[in-house]
Amino acid sequence: MRQQLEESVTASIVRWLRILLEDEEIDANDNFLDIGGYSMLAVELNSLLVEAYKVELDIKLLYENSLREVGTAIGEAGGSKVAASEIGVSP
Repeated sequence: MRQQLEESVTASIVRWLRILLEDEEIDANDNFLDIGGYSMLAVELNSLLVEAYKVELDIKLLYENSLREVGTAIGEAGGSKVAASEIGVSP
C-alpha cells in the first residue's frame, strides 16, 4: 500500500512538472533545480501536493533530492509536513 502511494506521488510530481515546465523529458530521477525549478514553482507544486495528498513539503527536500526521493518521503510520511530530515538530509 505504501509503495503504491509513493509511486502515485512520484508520478504526480513528474506529471505536474512536465506540464508546468513544458518539458516531457522530465523523469523521476531528475532534481527539481536541475530541471529549471525555482522558488515560485516550488510553492505551486507544494499547493498541488497539499490539495491532492494532504501533505506539506519542506522545500529543502525538493531542492536537494531527486523527484523519486521526494515521492518516497511523502509516501513514507503518509501526510503532514515532510521534512528533509525524514529522508536523511542534513539541515
